[in-house]
Amino acid sequence: MRLPAWLNWFSGSIGLHHIHHAAPGIPNYRLAACHDAHRIFSDVKIIGLREAARELFRHTLWDDSKGEMVPFATVNRARPRKTVIVPTLT
Repeated sequence: MRLPAWLNWFSGSIGLHHIHHAAPGIPNYRLAACHDAHRIFSDVKIIGLREAARELFRHTLWDDSKGEMVPFATVNRARPRKTVIVPTLT
């Protein structure tokens, strides 16, 4: 995620946090250089703050079978409903 410079500084480069998961020893100030230098990140879609805010509540779960983010509503429609039987006190 591409953030304004002041927000990048304030958040410790949270938009590049995925690199920390790949290599925890990389300090925050080197995350951008590592992202730009490694070919595995070359086809990653970079989004801005406005796009992230717009998509925040619409696409919130990762669907491994589709390889993309999906909304909660899609998952809720695909999941079968459970019938709950509540015992009565007699």
